[in-house]
Amino acid sequence: MKLLILEDNQEIAHKMKILLKHEGHTVIHRLDGVKGIMTAKYDDFDCIVTDYDMPRMNGIEFVNKFRELDDTTKIIFFTSDIYIDNLLTRQMKIHAVIYKDIQELIELLRK
Repeated sequence: MKLLILEDNQEIAHKMKILLKHEGHTVIHRLDGVKGIMTAKYDDFDCIVTDYDMPRMNGIEFVNKFRELDDTTKIIFFTSDIYIDNLLTRQMKIHAVIYKDIQELIELLRK
């Protein structure tokens, strides 16, 4: 699976890349939503995994912009923010919300 990972924490992003590549995924990492949109405009992904709290453009802003370009790609919020609203995520067509648990993300991507 080709994944776009949006995560501003370098340590977490590094762990995600190693573990997801070990699972056989192709992983592209960007530090924020602005760079994520630029990347997504010119490449296709099977799934996007995005943090919520990022500089320049947060996860919700990213999803809103991205959904203008693509309404079908699976998006997963990977966040420590426990206040992500379930109704909002359903309206934005978010596949899942995972609270910074890389193993849970791996299990979800295996399905």
